[in-house]
Amino acid sequence: MSISVEGFIELGYLGVFVIAFLLNLAPFTNPTNPLLVLLIIQVTPALNPIVVGILVALGATASKILHYVVAYYTARKVKVRVFENSILLNRFGFLAAFIAAVTPLPDDWAAIPLAIVGFNIVKFTLGFLIGKLTTCITAGILGERILWLLEESMGVWGSIISFVGTIILIVAALVWRDRIEKIVLIVFRKLKLIKS
Repeated sequence: MSISVEGFIELGYLGVFVIAFLLNLAPFTNPTNPLLVLLIIQVTPALNPIVVGILVALGATASKILHYVVAYYTARKVKVRVFENSILLNRFGFLAAFIAAVTPLPDDWAAIPLAIVGFNIVKFTLGFLIGKLTTCITAGILGERILWLLEESMGVWGSIISFVGTIILIVAALVWRDRIEKIVLIVFRKLKLIKS
């Protein structure tokens, strides 16, 4: 028996949560979740796009909590002192979690350092969840409107253009991910949010 994305999607809303959780589990390689929402809406138009956005956000957040917990206990076990007593991370941890969640960058650049300094896991979870809910629900609402507009104005061709456009957006996000990450790191360094 093989496991496929279609198999998870056939599970409905539970499948959406599971696929979001599993895709976000691999450190530093997680998908751009709003694009995942758009793809799921395109493949399964019967699902409510807002609920899909919420479930993708919850799945992504659950996997980042797991990353946080692993990094936290690993740092305690090996006595990592890289970020020890970091006032900046403790002061702006909620904001860092939120920014990590709303950008298309891998989220682990914030989750792991925050775990190492022992930033409050509830504040981390809330910051991250609010960020993911913001982007994923927005993607669900806009995605539904765009699909409706294309289908109304162009019929079957609208659906085809929408599907191809979604694939192009996903590929573009994957191709330009490194460039986006470099730009964000440069901005963070200029704002002195991180050291060089």
